[in-house]
Amino acid sequence: MNAIKHAFAATVLAVAACVAAVPASATTVVTFEGVPDQVLINDYYNGGIAANGSSGPNIGVAFTNFSSYVGAGSPSSTIAYNSAAVATSTFAAGFQSLNFLYGFFGTGTISVFSGLNGTGSLLGTRTFAADIASLDNAFSAGSVAFSGTAKSFTLASAVGNAGLDDITFGASAVPEPATWGLMLTGLGMIGGTVRRRKVKTAVAYA
Repeated sequence: MNAIKHAFAATVLAVAACVAAVPASATTVVTFEGVPDQVLINDYYNGGIAANGSSGPNIGVAFTNFSSYVGAGSPSSTIAYNSAAVATSTFAAGFQSLNFLYGFFGTGTISVFSGLNGTGSLLGTRTFAADIASLDNAFSAGSVAFSGTAKSFTLASAVGNAGLDDITFGASAVPEPATWGLMLTGLGMIGGTVRRRKVKTAVAYA
């Protein structure tokens, strides 16, 4: 019985270690508030600076060909719009979901990629129809469905026709293979100890 208790205690510790090893679910949201008006955002949110030399919080998100616009949307906010035909955002930590608010004067396509800066495998893409006639109009809620872990997305549209706000990169907690192995090893310890105990008991009463 003591052996079973010891094995159970070891398994509890193993499971606790597994739980500690699994990263908590998290989301990273870029609201663009605080970005100076009409500048290339660049590495403002990635430990660097915007085109005018100003710096912001380092949350690991970089932008290429995205410019800021203060006072757009309803209620009034700060947005990012495509200052080139294709704009890119990179989140090197990786994300499993992508949600945002959008205001498009014309059609725009958002594509999600497995690599940095719009490289690697195309994981998902979606084309959005025009939904606003003025930057004072309320933006719509949008998302792109995909499977796997992405590290970047692109926005393709006529220059200056597509604005995004409140970009939300979602991450889900999934145990690593080594973590599952640790849990199964602990459970195997209990199973083995119980089987040995049963054999010894059968011999004692034979």
